[in-house]
Amino acid sequence: EKFAVRVKASIGYPFAEDKAGTFNGAGFLFDLEKGWFLTNAHVSGRGTGDIEISFKGQDFNDADLVYVDPELDFSVLALKREFIPSFAIEAKLDCEKKQLSGKEVAAFGHPHDLYFSASRGIISKVRFYENHDWVQLDAAINPGNSGGPLINSNGEVIGINTLVRSGPGAGLGFAIPINLAKSVSDQLLKNGEVIHP
Repeated sequence: EKFAVRVKASIGYPFAEDKAGTFNGAGFLFDLEKGWFLTNAHVSGRGTGDIEISFKGQDFNDADLVYVDPELDFSVLALKREFIPSFAIEAKLDCEKKQLSGKEVAAFGHPHDLYFSASRGIISKVRFYENHDWVQLDAAINPGNSGGPLINSNGEVIGINTLVRSGPGAGLGFAIPINLAKSVSDQLLKNGEVIHP
C-alpha cells in the first residue's frame, strides 16, 4: 500500500474519447525521484482535465499529466515531491518475460469506493489482442480498480489493471503488461519523449 494511490480526474471539456465528469481510479508510484505514477488513460483523461492524487490517509493534491497512451490505455502522472509522504516507496516492477499463466496475483485498487483493497486470483493467460499483449486474470476487477497495480506473490508489479469485459464472456478481467509501460517510461526518462516504431 505504500506505493498505491487514488486518482481523481475532473473533466469539464472532453477531448477525443474522454467524457465530461469526475472519474475515480487507482495508480501507483514507480519513480520516487521524479514523482511519477502510472494509471489508466481512461482514469486520467487525455489532457483536458484536472488530475489529483491521494496516498492512503492523505489529502488529494494536484498532479500533472506527463504522457498518455490512449491505445494501450495508460498514462504517466507527476506529483510534486513535497506532496509525496515520507512513508511512500517505489513499486518494484517485474518486467521479465516469463511464464505467467497460473501465477497467483492480487489486483489492488478501490472497487466501489472500498479504498485500498485487494482481490486475489490467478493469471489465466497472456493473450495477444488488437496487436498487443494483455494479461487475462480471474481476480475481481471492478470500477475503481482501473489503473491500479497487479501484484505477484513477491510484491512486484506485473501489470496495470485496466478493464473487465461485459456482455458475452462477462467477468473476464485484463491488465496491461508492465513491460509495455516500462519501455515508454524509460524513453521519457532518457529522452524526454516517446518514439513509437
